[in-house]
Amino acid sequence: MERNFRHVADAKNLPFRVEFDPSLPRALVTDSKRLQQILKNLLSNAFKFTAQGHVGVKVAVVPDGWTAGHPVLSRAAKVVSFAISDTGIGIARKSNG
Repeated sequence: MERNFRHVADAKNLPFRVEFDPSLPRALVTDSKRLQQILKNLLSNAFKFTAQGHVGVKVAVVPDGWTAGHPVLSRAAKVVSFAISDTGIGIARKSNG
């Protein structure tokens, strides 16, 4: 992720923070192509709509916030989250009017 987007961050003069939880497992079992595509899409949008501030990625082990009865996750030793953050324009809240 960092290698693929560092040049974009540098070109826009934006800090690009990549943080890995030290308790992450050494390997993950996942569909790597789909995960890479999702992260690429999220990071592309984050950089596209961020003119100032920063873009970040945090990869961490999460103890909760997922369904314990999930057929795959319930068998996992650890569940990992990938969070993309930015200081871009965001999405306006829908008004109730």
